[in-house]
Amino acid sequence: MLCGRAWARCPLRCRAAAMISEERRAKMESQNWQVVGSHSAVKLCRWTKSMLQGKGGCYKHTFYGIASHRCMEHTPNVSCANKCIFCWRNHINPVALDWKFDTDEPEAILEESLRKHHETIERQCLSPNALETRKAEARSVQHCALRLGQEAEAGGKMEPECERISLVRRHCMPTAS
Repeated sequence: MLCGRAWARCPLRCRAAAMISEERRAKMESQNWQVVGSHSAVKLCRWTKSMLQGKGGCYKHTFYGIASHRCMEHTPNVSCANKCIFCWRNHINPVALDWKFDTDEPEAILEESLRKHHETIERQCLSPNALETRKAEARSVQHCALRLGQEAEAGGKMEPECERISLVRRHCMPTAS
């Protein structure tokens, strides 16, 4: 078992040690994290749920007009030593001086993250409090709250930031045709 899955079923094909142990995975999942591969995760932001129910959005909505119910909160790397007080992570993250973990393919990380986010959104859409007009919109991710500054923490083994931004845009942003 790698990444909590049998090798044949693992779309991320993890080979080295997974950053997230089975014990940590269980703890994260009990806190509503959706673990992706060996080092990434998504979690439904409280503002996504709030805006889906018509109760208001986060600062990105207030200042930039981003619809919070169309946002996916994602971390490509749960290992972070910063422990910022405003961070949505739960600060039980593994910290290492060197990247000694498996590195999943960025495309696979994003695809699995979107799949897990959509599953979470579908569960939220079952709520009688979810507004009908927002349900269809919430199913189409238009923004990804993503900390890209983790390149250095990943030992330079993950995609360069500009390529990751392009990858997210291809999946999450509408294209003009």
